[in-house]
Amino acid sequence: MIAPRAAMAGGSGVRKGAADRIKVLAFRYWIGQRGDGKGWQEALWTLADGWWPMPSNSLLQWRGVRAAVLDEIEAAHAHVGGTARGRRYATQQINRAYAVLLSSEFQGFCRDLYSECMDHVVATAPVTTQGVIRTQFLWARSLDRGNPQAGGIDSDFGRFALPFWDEVYALNALNDRRRVLLDELMGWRNAIAHNDFDRAVFGPHPVLHFGEVQAWRSALNSLCRSFDTVMRSHLNGMLGAEPWPA
Repeated sequence: MIAPRAAMAGGSGVRKGAADRIKVLAFRYWIGQRGDGKGWQEALWTLADGWWPMPSNSLLQWRGVRAAVLDEIEAAHAHVGGTARGRRYATQQINRAYAVLLSSEFQGFCRDLYSECMDHVVATAPVTTQGVIRTQFLWARSLDRGNPQAGGIDSDFGRFALPFWDEVYALNALNDRRRVLLDELMGWRNAIAHNDFDRAVFGPHPVLHFGEVQAWRSALNSLCRSFDTVMRSHLNGMLGAEPWPA
């Protein structure tokens, strides 16, 4: 279940509040009160939400509860100290667990966003037909059956009558590269989950580096924002109203 979104006032007050909060976050980052190094990331998200429409509940969950889950495994990696061989083995297992968890949380975000969009579309239909429409939206949904593969995401969100990835690419030229990183994550996720590492792809001794998983997470952060923006714009045009207004 998606948690309720916190209320936010609109207009210049929002932008001023966002700017003020950015100053505080930046200050904390530089003086070391934000030891996790995420001060600027939070500041940029605050800026975006101050100048652009309120994000969906799904995106807020990704940045909140889901981010906290991922941060926990990053913290576990940091706490495995030393340089001995045992440490390298332990961190490798953490890196692999991190990749699988990242895939899982991203799938949860995509499923949440799809359901949130579905709810807004269904709500515009007559009450007597809402159950039928909802059933059709949920029938054979890829995000319920498989991993968040790019093709499955495109198929699911395409039910809202838009060329999903084309819209995502058009929004930001970097999203093409981010999709490639998503594909890399899915390849590793499947190999880890099934203990099936294709030597032609991963080599004889597959090693997953922490920085690689962090790069995937960074790419997914941007894709989540783009997915949110694309679906907001599309539903606004379809329904004639903002799906999750500020």
